[in-house]
Amino acid sequence: MRFQAERAHADAVAIAFPRRSGSEGSARARGHIVAQLRAAGLDPILEPFTFSPVLMELALPLALLAVAGVVLAATFTYPSSPATAMALLLLGFLAGLPATRWNRGIERLLDRGVQHEGINVVVEIPAPADADRHLILMAHYDSKSQSLPIPARMAAAFAVIGGGIFLCASAFLGTLARGHVISPAGVLVAGSLSAIGLLVLGANRSGNASPGALDNATGVGILLEMARQLSETPLSRTRVTLLFTDAEEEGLAGAARFLQSHGDALGPAPLVVNLDTLGAGGAIGVLSHFGIPPVGTGARLAQVVLEVAAEERLDVRSVYLPAGAATDHYPAAYRGIPALTLLSVGRGLRRVHTPADIPSRVAWEGVDAAGRLLVGLVHRVDHLEQPLS
Repeated sequence: MRFQAERAHADAVAIAFPRRSGSEGSARARGHIVAQLRAAGLDPILEPFTFSPVLMELALPLALLAVAGVVLAATFTYPSSPATAMALLLLGFLAGLPATRWNRGIERLLDRGVQHEGINVVVEIPAPADADRHLILMAHYDSKSQSLPIPARMAAAFAVIGGGIFLCASAFLGTLARGHVISPAGVLVAGSLSAIGLLVLGANRSGNASPGALDNATGVGILLEMARQLSETPLSRTRVTLLFTDAEEEGLAGAARFLQSHGDALGPAPLVVNLDTLGAGGAIGVLSHFGIPPVGTGARLAQVVLEVAAEERLDVRSVYLPAGAATDHYPAAYRGIPALTLLSVGRGLRRVHTPADIPSRVAWEGVDAAGRLLVGLVHRVDHLEQPLS
């Protein structure tokens, strides 16, 4: 099995147009995926599902508004009682921890409110009768844009982080000293900047203006090439499912719905490898742990990825995402399935969710490297004496 990069490139370019879930572009991209799978001799299945946009359009902005309220309360409490300000910040932090991980409460929000329709594309690679492991390869095919330009989002994020650190440090030192260590005026400025940054981020809205080359046409291209390779060279011990998810940008809806409907039919030793934002330059990241404190189920799988990367002499490193974003492997990890995402960690990520996310700015050598890594990983999983679990 040899990854043929030019075919993956062609597929990525072919769907690099705005394709937010439910749009005409989404239907066009899905049509291309289905046509390529059928041309490879496979039988893709379309799996419609419904979801509510409440998570991204209402719950997230309200959560940011609530955090801004806590920050302001602590800011204005600090002059009279740094200890009370510290207590408010600590309570707010503890209350927000569950939101850094995928959980049942978050998933239930997909059922609340007006329902939209998405469509996953699923294809099963013919498997040997005695297959004792199941590898699920995923990539989302929808894209989105955001209303705030990248400089505004970056400035807001820096204000939130910088102001928050200053406020927390001031409250902590004031609690220890039982009085002001940092000037209340400085704390007022820092806390206000942090709260304003949170409100700016909460006002960010999604649209359909990004071609989504990095996010996630490149992942789809790699997965389509894997479909061709696997249809020509079946594995000996492994059942393989290729899953092209819809509505990832709407709260990981496609991945969650697939696992809800197929959870009892995944068979023995399922593994999930998700592809996202590949080709942004820099190293390939292996994201298996996320949230605060870190949680993850893919440590052993990640170690296998790193071993394959070392043999292929690829620049691959482990990454940890505490908060601020999510990927399609989170619902699988929540269910205890070994899962991870392969993604980019390069500077090109600044173009994600913007009209500038176009094929001509993709670092194609990174896409090629990810394809080689995935081929090596699939072979390694198939040849392990005992399945990972």
